[in-house]
Amino acid sequence: MGLGHRWREVEKMYASVNQLFGDIVKVTPSSKVVGDMALFLMAKEMTAEDLLQLDEHHDLSLPNSVVEMFSGVLGVPPGGWPRKLQKIILRGAAPLRGLPSDNLPAAKLDHEQEVLEKK
Repeated sequence: MGLGHRWREVEKMYASVNQLFGDIVKVTPSSKVVGDMALFLMAKEMTAEDLLQLDEHHDLSLPNSVVEMFSGVLGVPPGGWPRKLQKIILRGAAPLRGLPSDNLPAAKLDHEQEVLEKK
């Protein structure tokens, strides 16, 4: 993204976004999502505070990874996401409820075993 020369600013923005997101546990993919938002804000010359000033009817194309995380695709941290930020990121859309796996069909292990045995 051409921001290598601004590495110290990237570090500070990463820390700022991390706090904005609720100081979440950083593992792959959450660490990447925090970085995606940090780089996005820098590229747009925005701050975390600027993001919080938006309403749910904004026209920014936020990184898909951020939208997916705040919708619940990657799960939800204890206590949930910061509500105001979630409304901004999801543009007012409702997040998923329950665990991401709740909507998956049950595994048919007997069938899968048969398929594997034939192979």
